[in-house]
Amino acid sequence: MRSVREVLRERLSPADYQRLEELTQGWQEIPFEYYPDCNAFQTSDEWELSHSHLGEEDLQLLLRACEVLSQLGEAVDIPVYRDQAPEWFTQDFIFDDGNSRDSTVVGAKFIALLAKNPAYRVEAREFPGGLHVQVTFSYRSELEFSREHNNVRLLLESARNVVQRRFFGGYRL
Repeated sequence: MRSVREVLRERLSPADYQRLEELTQGWQEIPFEYYPDCNAFQTSDEWELSHSHLGEEDLQLLLRACEVLSQLGEAVDIPVYRDQAPEWFTQDFIFDDGNSRDSTVVGAKFIALLAKNPAYRVEAREFPGGLHVQVTFSYRSELEFSREHNNVRLLLESARNVVQRRFFGGYRL
């Protein structure tokens, strides 16, 4: 097996290799993982999250490096991505008509929006004058958790806007 450094030093231009060395802090951080299911290399989610400030040129360089490594597949000595068991997150929402006359209508619209996405498990219970909604979703990384949690918040805001007849504006380009 050959190291990532050897392979990339041989197959990338000296300037590209030098830039990768800077990005990885002298190869102390290896940003790549091998995914055996698709026989390809990708940057790890955690590395991407901690380096979200990268410019377009650096992202293109990382993609080229992944392509070079993917051509050799398992012949490169690198950690293999192991699919983790998902963790679950549950959040409760209370729609109480005591706070707003449209609260349960917002809750019903929120449930309808959540039902369109199979990633969310929704349980709803009515109580006198209100509605209790419990939303559960799975995630495997902090990035995925953040994305799903933000999606739930966006769906709640969308439900409120639809009920209050405030629609998102936009322009077609």
